[in-house]
Amino acid sequence: MEVSITSRHFKLSDKLKTMIEEEFEKFRKYTDRIIGAEVILEKNSHRKSVEIKIRVDKSLITAKVEDYDLMIAIERGITKMENRIKKHIGKYHRRRKG
Repeated sequence: MEVSITSRHFKLSDKLKTMIEEEFEKFRKYTDRIIGAEVILEKNSHRKSVEIKIRVDKSLITAKVEDYDLMIAIERGITKMENRIKKHIGKYHRRRKG
């Protein structure tokens, strides 16, 4: 899976980039149908936002989180995306069995 990471209004550190890529490898245990992922990190005056987009088969799953701390926003965004992928895969399996 190819992960594209974009940072707006700040320079992305190698440590943060590596951490995000390692977290995305966890999604492989749910499905091998993930085509690509895009992460957009943005810092405004006080708020930090994380937007995650993952393409699974023909579907696009998105999650957007805002917080005052960038690390907390990333963790919450990954947790939210993990739940959405589980839900999407569950729907896929229910349709195929019936």
